[in-house]
Amino acid sequence: MKIYLMRHAQTEDNLVKRFTGSNYRVGINKDGTKQIKTIIPLLRKRGIKSIYSSPYRRCFETASLIKKYLKVNLIVDTKLKEVNYGKWQGLTSSEAKEKYPKIYLHRGQNPASIPPPGGETLLEMQKRVTQKINGIMRSKNNSLIVTHGSCIHAALMFYQDIDLNKFWEFSQANKLQNCTLWEILITPNKTRIIKIDTNL
Repeated sequence: MKIYLMRHAQTEDNLVKRFTGSNYRVGINKDGTKQIKTIIPLLRKRGIKSIYSSPYRRCFETASLIKKYLKVNLIVDTKLKEVNYGKWQGLTSSEAKEKYPKIYLHRGQNPASIPPPGGETLLEMQKRVTQKINGIMRSKNNSLIVTHGSCIHAALMFYQDIDLNKFWEFSQANKLQNCTLWEILITPNKTRIIKIDTNL
């Protein structure tokens, strides 16, 4: 049994590196739709039986289009939603740094435990996301999870037992473009994680 983690297709916010966070209204753009159609042949080879999605529009639109081609069940779950950026919601990284320089610096140093103002810590997000993934694993079916970049990074770090305070180094070393696909195979002896080349 394998779990596939995929970041949602491209949005306009992604192009300007905006903290979209819990803004559920942001959908995918035209290039995002093209990305999904490009990746369908690769997904068809994976024996996927179910798709799980964050409830936010950008993920749900991605998952719904994939469901149309794969003809499998689609389940939406709030545990897969993006980290809550609080008052940084809708700001670019540069804007957040300018408006909240002190907390921006502290969060950069301790991302696991320090949230954006009024937001959620990465550890809180990681716990709910991995709780859901662990539940999906018990189904014993190959499943696709469509979620957000930070959720995928946090999950990959959890299954490799990497300190979440190294989030920025890890995310830089493991870039997540839209529709990036990762495979997780957990056996009694080891966890195997593979980044799949989607050629997007």
